Amino acid sequence: MLDGPGELRRRQVLLRRITFVCGIGLCLIGLTVRADEIILKNGLSLRGTALQLGGITPGTSKQNNADPVPSTPFWMVDDGMRRYFFFRRNLQSTEPVADLGTVVSFQMKQEKKGRSGGFPTIGAMNNVQPFDEFGRRTVMMPTQKGMVPVIQAITEIRPDYCTIESLTHQWDYNVDTRTIPDHVLRSIIEKSSNREDPAERKAAVQFYVQAQLYEQAQTELQQITQRFPDLKDWCEEYQRRLDELIARRAMNEIERRQQAGQHNLAMFFAKQVPSERVSADISRRAEDVLSEYEQALADRDKIIMLLDLLQADLPLEQAQRLTSIRATVQSELRFELMNRLEPFLRASDDQTMPAAEKLALAYSGWLLGDAHAVVNLDETIRLWDARFQILEYLRNENDPVRDGEILATLADMESMSVERAALMLPNLPLPYDVTIPEPGQIAEFEFPLSSPEMTGRYSLILPPEYDPAHRYPLLVVLRGGGISYASTAQIWAGTAENPGWAQRRGYIVIAPHYCDESARQYQFSASEHDIVYQSINHVRKRFRVDSDRIFVAGHGNGADACVDIAMSRPGMFAGAIPIGASCGPFARVYWDNSANMAWYFIAGEKDRFLLEQNSAVLNNMLRHGQNVVYCEYKNRGFEMFNEEQERIFDWMRSQRRASLKDATKWEAGVLRKTDRWFYWMEVSAISDQFFPPVILEGPAANVRRQRRYEGAIAPGGAVNIKHSGSKTSVWLAPEFFDFTKKCQVRINQKILHNDFIKPTYEAMLSDVRRRGDREQLFWARLDL
Repeated sequence: MLDGPGELRRRQVLLRRITFVCGIGLCLIGLTVRADEIILKNGLSLRGTALQLGGITPGTSKQNNADPVPSTPFWMVDDGMRRYFFFRRNLQSTEPVADLGTVVSFQMKQEKKGRSGGFPTIGAMNNVQPFDEFGRRTVMMPTQKGMVPVIQAITEIRPDYCTIESLTHQWDYNVDTRTIPDHVLRSIIEKSSNREDPAERKAAVQFYVQAQLYEQAQTELQQITQRFPDLKDWCEEYQRRLDELIARRAMNEIERRQQAGQHNLAMFFAKQVPSERVSADISRRAEDVLSEYEQALADRDKIIMLLDLLQADLPLEQAQRLTSIRATVQSELRFELMNRLEPFLRASDDQTMPAAEKLALAYSGWLLGDAHAVVNLDETIRLWDARFQILEYLRNENDPVRDGEILATLADMESMSVERAALMLPNLPLPYDVTIPEPGQIAEFEFPLSSPEMTGRYSLILPPEYDPAHRYPLLVVLRGGGISYASTAQIWAGTAENPGWAQRRGYIVIAPHYCDESARQYQFSASEHDIVYQSINHVRKRFRVDSDRIFVAGHGNGADACVDIAMSRPGMFAGAIPIGASCGPFARVYWDNSANMAWYFIAGEKDRFLLEQNSAVLNNMLRHGQNVVYCEYKNRGFEMFNEEQERIFDWMRSQRRASLKDATKWEAGVLRKTDRWFYWMEVSAISDQFFPPVILEGPAANVRRQRRYEGAIAPGGAVNIKHSGSKTSVWLAPEFFDFTKKCQVRINQKILHNDFIKPTYEAMLSDVRRRGDREQLFWARLDL
């Protein structure tokens, strides 16, 4: 309908009219830029004009400054394209950058006669055409009068952003320069400068370098060399600078690939560094990377050879017991796991140490970690027997009799303890074997839900070189209206042919099918929550997920779900990235529930005026010191804001789920009886009378009729809990609870327990089997 013949002709005529009247008068200018360098405690680095404010909006500023003495505890950093807001407690340092030098900028004159008024709000643009050689395109804009064609043109390109202006309407905004196709940038530069002027050709090179578009700068240099032989020396000198910049970028990428577990790619990139054309520092760093991998390969061959030779020195019966253990270690041995065998390697040349003790160091270190390796081989073999029992328990989901037998075996096993099980669990292989999808390819998984005979699904994309030996951060992405689940995952992960930031940074991405693909709104329902939570549990029992680095993100109504789901499950996520979220009624109650996690809000300034709409919730979160950043793209509406992803992944790199010792005291507002897990407490048997159906809007709205849950563990061990249920499960770990002291547990003012609490295998293993979380292990469970 949008591209009907009449509408298409109208757009073509309009575009031709603009083309004929806008001349191609262009100029090249230089700008001297000043800015502030802002470093946040959450690892985010910002550069722009920094201001201190009383609030994120005029309304919140007035609210926050009711006292006679005004305060400006909020910060805003404007980089020309967007504004970042945060609270002063999250500021680590700020330094003025006096002079960033001359920034090369190209300006294009565009005729903008007879423009219509602007758009008070801006929804998702449709039918976005590619930019032509003059930097112009047509987009269809949804308005109250229907779809309206808007002609846009690039009027300025700078290294950091490009300005796009409407030639038909009063509307302009900036976008990241690297989002503009290379051929469009090149065309604008060629048309806006005198290609026969060496100075302007040099300026083009400088522009590309400042924009960190180094390959394009190289192409320009090659053309200058051919066209202006007299500039050969200048071009060679600039090429040396480019080689260094490219190599430094490559080294940064190598380090990121190593952190992502992509060691083959890291080694490949290190080999490509031209050591003869870069500085000694870069050359040495690349050589160190290669040497590290070469040494690891040599150590691996040495380990396998020594295990064989030392086993041959043992008595036959003892050697036979080690055959399967040796085969298991050999099959699981990976670069990232070799540190477990460091005690063994250090002892390998000790002629006074018996073979049995050396092998004990190897095989016990493999199970417990290098810091807890032992030298008693019989003890080590018993630990491997325990490993077999624990893996069987984790795989056994429907046979309680067998559960009891395994737990009894572990309890009677000499050398084993709950403490050693806690050391062993993070080092065990995954309990379930699955077919590993190809990196970048969409795979779908199905799993049972809490309700009988109901199943859930999620789409998954793995990063390159996926290996269960590496612990991968997990990004849970929630679809917005009109987007498929596969496309939702690909927005973040990309494809096999065009990897996105999630693949490059080594993230597993899942898109839970939490609602029907035809749904246009988030329903705030328990079933939507259950699918997301169960998807997380399912994936981390089959793929190696670092549970301390689980993030949730979404666009539009997927962002609404992101906010609600993250706030409803304290202690599950390290951070949330809602893009274009409306912080609705639940958020106004739940905003303090997940005070220990990190938030990265993103929105367009003209997307339903979200900053004003969300200001009450954001103001509360910021003023109470939560780790919150709000990013607002100036004069833009609802978009995916893919240009923000690189910074988002840099931010995620520093975030971790809060430690349980930081959650020994908490409070939470609750509107749904299904929101019943809070850090270390689980509540059940909740009467419906406490939670009538939530009505979000209208005269009967009851969303503010919340219940308050509370939990606190005192330094002496006393536990105090308040909630609306009849049954309570308290989960404990030595990280935040002292098992050597008698514990009094008071629930809703009643003392229900006053005795010692003993760690058990059942508590630890049943929880790992249920949730798949190996980073946060509970040692005891008290049901009251």
